[in-house]
Amino acid sequence: MACNSFGLQALRQHLRNQALTRRNKIRTLKKNRLSARIRKNLLPLLLGKPTMAYFPLAQEPDLLACLTPPFYLPRIISRGIMEARQFIPQKLTKNRFGILEPDLSCPTIKPQNLKIILVPALLVDSFGNRLGFGNGYYDRFLKTCPHALKIACVYDWQITHKLPSLEHDIAVDIIITEKRTVLAPDPLLSSKLPD
Repeated sequence: MACNSFGLQALRQHLRNQALTRRNKIRTLKKNRLSARIRKNLLPLLLGKPTMAYFPLAQEPDLLACLTPPFYLPRIISRGIMEARQFIPQKLTKNRFGILEPDLSCPTIKPQNLKIILVPALLVDSFGNRLGFGNGYYDRFLKTCPHALKIACVYDWQITHKLPSLEHDIAVDIIITEKRTVLAPDPLLSSKLPD
């Protein structure tokens, strides 16, 4: 069992490294063009609902331009644990990973009050399984807001056939790319979609 678990972890790390290498090769102009298409596809789902996004890393799709304040970003509060705090541009600080996050003076929102959560991913499959950086921050957070609509916004090449997933992984409900929108097979999805 430990060998299988180790093999699965090694495979997931290999997939992470491949995805990061490919994503890091995207030129800024192409990233901006693809991000604009992804935002256009995302916009109809937002509809002013309480939303948590994330501050994009270097070559991740930039989604912030389509969000209407107030919206929320994650803030790390301890190892493996994060909370949602309101985005206020003048009140951002870098966390230990070098990612901008709201400072402690920004208002929080209870996870169960979020209606939409934009979830970062290096890879995602058509079942909604996603591969992140492997620290489990989002999986732990998403467990606290099961009724929120979970959306991964990625480049189309980041959708893969089937990802190896772990028992604690939380799948997303919808995948949005510059080319398409994919609904993951979730029997509760219709109850999460905006009216």
